[in-house]
Amino acid sequence: MVLNEESPIVQSTLQKLIEDGFIETLGSKRDILCAKEHVEFTLEALDSCCSLPELIFIEGKVSGKKVGTKTSAGNKSKLLGTIHRNVLTQRRLDGSFLPIHTFVNQAWTSSIQSNGSSVKGMQTRTTLGFHVVEHVRDLFHRLHRLFYIHSIKTPASFSTPGMLQKSTSVQLIVASCIPVLKHEPIQWPGLLVQFRKLQFPLDSSQILRCESTKKLFRSRTDYLCYEIASQLRFVMHRLVVSLIPSCDVHPLEHEKSICWKESETCPQIEIFRALHSCPKTTKTQVKSEFDTKITRSAWADEQHFISQFYDTLTTMHSFETFVLEVRSCLHSYRRALIDVESLSLHTSQLPPFFEKYNPGYQCTRILHEATAVFEKGKQYDVAVLLLKELLDSETNFGLERKRGYWWQRLALNSAQHLKVPRQKVLEICERALSEDQTNGTHHIVAGDRVALERRYERLVAKCDSNTDQEERLDVDLVHEYIQGRPLNRQMGEKSRFIGYDDQPCSVEQLVIQKYYFENWYGIHCEGHLFRNVVGLLMWEVFYLATVPDVFQTPYQNGPLDFGYANVFVRNRQDEISARLQAIEQFSSLELVSEIERIWTSQFGNVSRFVSWTAYPLRLHQLIALSLGTIRLKALCEYMLSSVEYHQRSASGIPDLLLLRLSRTHQNGTTDFFNVYEHCGVDVVLDHDTFGHAKSTPETSETECWLNQMEGMDMDLRLIEVKGPRDRLSDQQRVWLHVFNEKIKIDAIVMHVLEEERHITKKVSSSRCNTNCPTSST
Repeated sequence: MVLNEESPIVQSTLQKLIEDGFIETLGSKRDILCAKEHVEFTLEALDSCCSLPELIFIEGKVSGKKVGTKTSAGNKSKLLGTIHRNVLTQRRLDGSFLPIHTFVNQAWTSSIQSNGSSVKGMQTRTTLGFHVVEHVRDLFHRLHRLFYIHSIKTPASFSTPGMLQKSTSVQLIVASCIPVLKHEPIQWPGLLVQFRKLQFPLDSSQILRCESTKKLFRSRTDYLCYEIASQLRFVMHRLVVSLIPSCDVHPLEHEKSICWKESETCPQIEIFRALHSCPKTTKTQVKSEFDTKITRSAWADEQHFISQFYDTLTTMHSFETFVLEVRSCLHSYRRALIDVESLSLHTSQLPPFFEKYNPGYQCTRILHEATAVFEKGKQYDVAVLLLKELLDSETNFGLERKRGYWWQRLALNSAQHLKVPRQKVLEICERALSEDQTNGTHHIVAGDRVALERRYERLVAKCDSNTDQEERLDVDLVHEYIQGRPLNRQMGEKSRFIGYDDQPCSVEQLVIQKYYFENWYGIHCEGHLFRNVVGLLMWEVFYLATVPDVFQTPYQNGPLDFGYANVFVRNRQDEISARLQAIEQFSSLELVSEIERIWTSQFGNVSRFVSWTAYPLRLHQLIALSLGTIRLKALCEYMLSSVEYHQRSASGIPDLLLLRLSRTHQNGTTDFFNVYEHCGVDVVLDHDTFGHAKSTPETSETECWLNQMEGMDMDLRLIEVKGPRDRLSDQQRVWLHVFNEKIKIDAIVMHVLEEERHITKKVSSSRCNTNCPTSST
């Protein structure tokens, strides 16, 4: 960074920061100029801070060229390569590296002189370039993460699976995590907003008018525990992506069995060990007893805890060791909730959507992911032990929505892999299905309930029991079958077919082409268009700034209570009712005008409810008109109040959305219209891809466009596409049932088979048993 030497305020401020140890100049470590680490740091600063003319100057100094000699390097990358190579390979007579920091400062001085500034009489203490000291930078990173805690992504999101190498060594994977944790990439939404690169729905003034009523963390110790737990989750993410699990089937050895069955093991991570050893305290005692370590020197002690955490990570030699440590940390935190009255009181007073900001949530999430890793490694006894422990816990720290999945895996592992007696598995299913009815909590979502009910019914049939069965979700679906011409494919690849235009295409594109000959125009959107329409119509409900605590910063893409259906609806009951009533009473012009108003006023805002650039405005308006206000109201009402949508978004919604526009004349003839043209989009049938949307429609004004649509019949249909080796998931069955029975949208299943004899077999099978349809195997 080059600074103006004629600015005394800047220079005096920098000198004060240098004296206090917050920043350093490039040449401040004169006693270690020969150290390779310092040279590499200077080269790093050179890469990020120097312009092309400055690099030419430095390359001449490093190469020993006279001033004015032309350089042979043609661009910046070549110059950097030459400088790095010469500095790291050449030595002076005393064996030290070339004084690269001096060359950099000379280049900056020369740059200032060439810009017309006077360098005569420049003070020797003038700071031209500096870097922030490491421990100060670490503090800034922690403050930054705390400030943006509600808006930045989790550390796991910074890892691209394709960039991580597979390994069987846990130590190598964990060791690769530590540098990332120390200097993790930081998103800076505030600067991006200032630079007009991002825009969010709410501004600072709207957030400040609605003050937060709850304190997220009780103390600095609580926040430090959360920091370390979230970093443990990052390590777990790396392990899940990179670790190649062992597939040797073996029961728990005696020593390992003792470790897994021991729930009082003291954690190795010191901050959690402090929680574990904390005496029973009251609210008035907490300052003197619970936080004794941080009252003397908070920063130094926190740095000690963080360093000790990194040291502990280096000792993790196996996946079991890592999971056992996380499990011990979770048990310590649970005991702290019992022993420390102020902690339990603070936690109990927080709204449900704050639960993810505590160590218990992070550790529970890690154990949830660990069960899948143990299952892949065929260590089903360990997976069952963890599942039972999660299900028997008094609280799951906001992950109660996973209980249905845990019950499913427990029943499956017990029955198929551990060969538990059938009656025991039946009891597991009965406990799971009765859990919601007993507690009234509705933690088991419909997809999980369907799977548990199906397993329960099979077990009852096998046991020849007279036990009363629970009321089952009756999914009476329409199945259709077509034959496709398959292309040769490798194992593990998605099915590819020869389309009706003799070009290669996916299974979804093949179905779109098939319906095209019936005047249907299809979009492969997997529910995103419905999500967009709901997001546009309910925008002002989603971003209602007066709801307490749900907007903590102006850099959120949605309210914090989205994901907690009951809480979300309760916080906006009046607004939701009023909006649904207004939607039901909209005329066609009012409906499309309202969608256009939100689109044009909010276009580009970062939102979890609307994707702006994927599909154009006219397509959303056409879908709304095709649904009509009655079905639109039902769709919005279900989306806002259903646990499935809050917790799994559009997962399971049918793949294809089909539209058909027609006009019937008095003589009985019918004209069909090109939906793509009416929406102002360009679509190739074998590549169902839209261009980028714009904030203003390319077609005519809304009223003119609506007049063109007058008298047209608008049909809409949803298609769930299944290839030759695909079958319906329980979540897909639930959505198909919802669309057909509750929202009254025609939704069917289309099976694409490879051979004609399979079609005959499937059709006859579906006629015999329409209530329990099966897909191709």
